[in-house]
Amino acid sequence: YPVQYENNAHCVWVITAMDSGKFGKESTQQVRKLNNSCDFQQKQLTKVIKLSFEEFDLERGYDTLTVGDGGKIGDTRRVLYVLTGSSVPDLIVSLSNQMWLHLQSDDTIGSAGFKAVYEEIERGGCGDPGVPAFGRRSGDRFQHGDVLTFFCQSAFELVGERTITCQHNNQWSGNKPSCVCKCSYVLCSVIVFLFAVFNFNPVLSLCFLSCFYLSVPFCLHSYPVTYKLNVFPSCLSSFAPSSL
Repeated sequence: YPVQYENNAHCVWVITAMDSGKFGKESTQQVRKLNNSCDFQQKQLTKVIKLSFEEFDLERGYDTLTVGDGGKIGDTRRVLYVLTGSSVPDLIVSLSNQMWLHLQSDDTIGSAGFKAVYEEIERGGCGDPGVPAFGRRSGDRFQHGDVLTFFCQSAFELVGERTITCQHNNQWSGNKPSCVCKCSYVLCSVIVFLFAVFNFNPVLSLCFLSCFYLSVPFCLHSYPVTYKLNVFPSCLSSFAPSSL
């Protein structure tokens, strides 16, 4: 990455955690980057391993990245995930002090590949899943049994699981959700404005102002902007078309 990987590529990586007592505290805080170069790499870290993807683009259904636990590449009993397509995966945490990755492509159509960051975290945890853009999170512990709850700012709605739990397999019970802009509020504002202007309705005029100033500042800064036309504010419930 970002150079397109070759056809019939067979690339492997093994990440091994080191003994923190042997190598000292400073080395346990290092964060190293990994890309899909076909060179075999073996890095030494401490504790267990958290793998986070920054970019991901493989030919869907034909090229795969298999992520497994332990140091034996291809051990089907220890496979954690088989990844393909262009959606950026959520973080992955190993069960042991080792993790392996295997990139396999077919004989046609390559893509950009992937870019990932890996680091060591405390054993018995799932790692920090992060906070969605335009959202916030309740909870700051990531050990087994810990629960995180997510919320979105005004004019945004939560897509995905509101609450996730750190499981004993070191994986969260769900992916980190996202906050999607309710840009139907902008459409709502335009509709209410037309009603207010042509009917001279002061109540609708006030509703227009509240809808407009609530939605526009957030929607203009939301990227990518997602239109969800099935969401209408209560002030427009009587005007919402039944088909929406």
